[in-house]
Amino acid sequence: MFERHMKRDRYFAEQVYTTKKYVIPFIKSVMPLTQASTVLEIGCGEGGNLKPFLDMGCSVTGGDLSASKIAL
Repeated sequence: MFERHMKRDRYFAEQVYTTKKYVIPFIKSVMPLTQASTVLEIGCGEGGNLKPFLDMGCSVTGGDLSASKIAL
């Protein structure tokens, strides 16, 4: 495990950044992404990848087997 995985705030911020910079532009290149969009992430951990979609007004749902990660 890398140090960044141990620093949860840093890891969360990195997920938010990479989703904004890479994932959202990729999705927008193949389909519209609006406030009417819904996003489902399986294995979402703390939800760092979902936050940018939520910030855009999308409806988001995340699921994870780890209750402690969901609690965070």
